[in-house]
Amino acid sequence: MKNLIKQKKKKDYLQVLKSSHDSLVSQFKIYIITFVTKEMAVTSYDENDNIKFNIELTDLRNQLDTYVSKDFFTKNILITTPGVEELFTFDTLNQSHTDWLSINNKVILGNIHKYLMLYSKLMPNEILKLLIEIELAITQKEVFMVPNMESLQNELNTRMLADNALEVVKKQLAEIINKIIEFEKSV
Repeated sequence: MKNLIKQKKKKDYLQVLKSSHDSLVSQFKIYIITFVTKEMAVTSYDENDNIKFNIELTDLRNQLDTYVSKDFFTKNILITTPGVEELFTFDTLNQSHTDWLSINNKVILGNIHKYLMLYSKLMPNEILKLLIEIELAITQKEVFMVPNMESLQNELNTRMLADNALEVVKKQLAEIINKIIEFEKSV
């Protein structure tokens, strides 16, 4: 009887974890798709009411040459926000690269930390490892770093990326996309 209760609790927990895991994966996808394409990630629902993204991560990874060019850091990111006067009237804004990173890095890192606090003791080691690797990529890889925003954006506005720097950016983006794909498939 005890064994059946333990199995049921484990099964119930896995159902809860799967939902939370999928939610975090969606947040990762929105973050990386928006960051790379410089446009808000577009989603729709499939026949099973699951969120479907306009571009899959494997396609995004394979098309980095399309999105990452010499002006990658100077391109604004097109975002859509609810209207100020009417909630369901949406406004489209251009946000600078550094402003977007500053805001969204805090959000995604906060979500990672919350997830770790809630579930780290219950996560399999391989999932915990992937999540920490994603967090470290966002906090330590140059492509995601945001030093002094105003001076950095001014500097970025006057420079184009050299070819070798473009390759570093593409490599770092491909690495985190691979980690997110692996994290998604880990459950």
